[in-house]
Amino acid sequence: MRQLPVPPPYTPDDLQAIADALGLPSPRLLWAVALPCPGAPMVMGEPSPPGPLDVTLYPLATALQESARDYLMFLRHPAPRGSRGSGRAVLTRMGSTVKRIRRDLESLTADFQALDSETYMALTASSLTQYEQLRHLETWAGTQAEEEVVKLQWFLSRVEATLPSLEPNPGGRPSNYALHQFLRRLCFVYEWATGQRPALSRNRVGTPIGPLWRFIAACFTQLQERTTLQLPWGDTRQEAALYEQLRAVLTRAKQLRRMTPRV
Repeated sequence: MRQLPVPPPYTPDDLQAIADALGLPSPRLLWAVALPCPGAPMVMGEPSPPGPLDVTLYPLATALQESARDYLMFLRHPAPRGSRGSGRAVLTRMGSTVKRIRRDLESLTADFQALDSETYMALTASSLTQYEQLRHLETWAGTQAEEEVVKLQWFLSRVEATLPSLEPNPGGRPSNYALHQFLRRLCFVYEWATGQRPALSRNRVGTPIGPLWRFIAACFTQLQERTTLQLPWGDTRQEAALYEQLRAVLTRAKQLRRMTPRV
């Protein structure tokens, strides 16, 4: 097993505290077998597809560890911060590049097939070894084209589906992508562990309350104890900013659900 750059941050005691915040009697239920939630999103590293017995095995403990580890890795080695609107331009360029690569692969295969025997002889200089190498290259090009075109077509379909949902560049400071992703994955864990859609609420004085907030608080409290890095947790001002981040995550998730067609 390869050495991971950051060890699993949550201890068994941490998982117990998180299970308590979720209202689970035992952290073992983070590895439970249960009926799948209709319409719930499927995410790599989280709930796996239903099996032949119509049950789902979801290793939520692993999802928690992986999500926290990815977040800590980003805090240790942050990526360069670009423009908030750069994603749209980059995806547009990537789409154009994918189309060009796909055309080039198809053209390469067609050009190999168009070579006549005299051209083959000229290329290989009557050497059997060179002839075999050229035939191997021709076969590889055809196979590679077929396999890669399928992958490129899939990626291009994702690019074309995503572009309409991206806003034009509003300027200003980019959003905290790493924190956004961490909160998004915690919301997936919450939904699969409880069977309830994540939702936020406040009390009369404006303090965040509710099961989702208790779960998020437990995740950050336990994580803060395992790292010296600065997390958005620990005082009222930071928690208020985190609440707004979480609300933005839930709003975005609701928009994506409306945009995603039912299968």
